[in-house]
Amino acid sequence: MFEMTHSIHIKPNCFKVSKSNSMSKAKILCLHGAGSNKEGFKVAIANITKGLPDYECVFINGPFSAQKSEEAPITYSWIDFSKLSNGEFGMDCFVEGLELVKNIWDDSFVGLIAWSQGSLLALLSTGIVNPAPQFAILTGTIVPPRLVFSSEVYETIQKWNGSCLDVNGIEEGVSFVNKLVGSQSELSHDGAHPPPTDEVSVQKILNWHRSISSTATEDIASSNSNWTVMSNPKDKTVYGIVSFR
Repeated sequence: MFEMTHSIHIKPNCFKVSKSNSMSKAKILCLHGAGSNKEGFKVAIANITKGLPDYECVFINGPFSAQKSEEAPITYSWIDFSKLSNGEFGMDCFVEGLELVKNIWDDSFVGLIAWSQGSLLALLSTGIVNPAPQFAILTGTIVPPRLVFSSEVYETIQKWNGSCLDVNGIEEGVSFVNKLVGSQSELSHDGAHPPPTDEVSVQKILNWHRSISSTATEDIASSNSNWTVMSNPKDKTVYGIVSFR
């Protein structure tokens, strides 16, 4: 992985943190995709978290585990597929995952970073946790048209009006973030499903994060309209199984 030549430092006090946690770093909850785990996702987004040194990034595993062989690492997912109803994903499919998020979430958390199936769980969490997150960086949110979500799922997503960055490689399908009624920005890159790891893409993600801070001390060089296309990521390593295929 590359070493960033110009790290962007975000001041955590640009987001509201309770007085009881004012001496601690603001936290970002990080949710992996299906067929991965918290250790793998930590590697996958290391170039992003390097640019957020003033935050504590907290990684957790999903509630459902699997292991292909004794030698293989244990991987996790967020969705209970046994609760599908007529091929439709309802809120029942996400109960265990949402409980994990609610149990760890407190007023020291200000945002989310997630990938693929974890991004869907993260977006659902925004309408449930208290206090609501102020931002979310969601990657790999494209889903094939054959996947159907219940109206309750979309109603939960629409409860949140925070700032969301939707990051995707060029794939056929529709991002579930388009149901969000809050502030949205989109970044596309020529890579595959995993989070981008190239320097240009990561820098633009960090620039977006700076742009949503009301107390950023430096001018933002690029406007949102200039962030719709990213350069080709050279590293297309797959950090786990693509979960929505």
